[in-house]
Amino acid sequence: MIQSSFPYLDPTREKEYRSMVVALLSVLFGDSTVKSEVNGKKGRADILLCPKGKGGLGIVIEVKKHKTRLSERRLFESADAAL
Repeated sequence: MIQSSFPYLDPTREKEYRSMVVALLSVLFGDSTVKSEVNGKKGRADILLCPKGKGGLGIVIEVKKHKTRLSERRLFESADAAL
């Protein structure tokens, strides 16, 4: 569905997916600041949603592309290993 909405999207380029997700999140979460490629103490986060007010929910997103399609179990295992 996403690829049909963005026909120019190159599925081999993680940067293009990240840019698309940042744009979508900026629209969906107008009450948050959306930042991309943010350096931290333990590395760099692909996307951060930072609440503009106190008490809001912050979200960290890491974007990865795997060379082959993974089963749901392997996808969760890969995500757990990344955490």
